[in-house]
Amino acid sequence: MIIFYDTCSLLSELYNIFNTEEKFYISDISLVELEGIKTSSYKDEETKYNARLLLHLLEENEDKYEIILHTLSNEEKIKELNLPINNDSRIISDALFFYEKLDNQKDFIFKTKDLSCKALAKAHG
Repeated sequence: MIIFYDTCSLLSELYNIFNTEEKFYISDISLVELEGIKTSSYKDEETKYNARLLLHLLEENEDKYEIILHTLSNEEKIKELNLPINNDSRIISDALFFYEKLDNQKDFIFKTKDLSCKALAKAHG
């Protein structure tokens, strides 16, 4: 199983994502979002705490995941798909870039708890 998490799913599965032998994958956009969440003035204290905790756990468990870097060529994929350019579409384009490089694509799962991200992903992939 090859799992690519978006930011929302990382936060909601905070206590489970490190309990597997298999690596998981995330976009560097999620790291930027987590940094923003932890100091946000509009997020509740629990969400901010979970973002801080998740960033610490990611640091302590660097062997459990891989970061897919967002690039301008990934951004071109967003334009090709006629998606709005925002963090959700950037994460989807990074997941799609990663998916297209896999030898065994049938084992790929894109995990999201974000309704917008889920709708965009379903509509374009």
